[in-house]
Amino acid sequence: MRNNRWRQLALVMAMMALVSGLSLPVAADPYPGVAAGTFPDGGSHMGCWVPNPATATIPDPIWQHLFSYMDVTLKAQTGIDISWTQTCSNLADMRLDDRLNDPGLFGVSTCINISGTTCLGRNVSINLNTINAAAAAAGLSAATVQRYNWCHESGHSLSLGHESGCMQTGVHTDITYSAHHVTHINGQF
Repeated sequence: MRNNRWRQLALVMAMMALVSGLSLPVAADPYPGVAAGTFPDGGSHMGCWVPNPATATIPDPIWQHLFSYMDVTLKAQTGIDISWTQTCSNLADMRLDDRLNDPGLFGVSTCINISGTTCLGRNVSINLNTINAAAAAAGLSAATVQRYNWCHESGHSLSLGHESGCMQTGVHTDITYSAHHVTHINGQF
């Protein structure tokens, strides 16, 4: 009953804002985010790269600059520190790879090791073909959209949902997290 009153009040306020031409602030999404479903473990955040087995080397700039992308998107914006390893295990917070083949998806972050409400390890896969094609169609550099996508999927590895900054969906160039997302990350780590 009480929840219905709050919903009715929110609806009336929204209608009044529309009529008066005012805009209401967007509510912060819950933590953990809807897309994540679980909290990340509170220990060190470890990443590793799973190379595409069909490729002897990975010439794409995203591999060559992956670590600097993460420094810009995570380390520079939050208190979190990421360690990198060449040996992947199911305990890696971000097992990064480029083997996603669904043309409708830029990237996917999936929990592969869960304990209660804590995700101990995630696979983070991207589809370079889809990202690069979307960047070209939007007149943007592939590297810029790749950076955005890594920021986005890395945010999911930290249990962030979709909101502003690089956590919004679509073709974007933003590589920042919103202030409340940074607060969530720093509070967890």
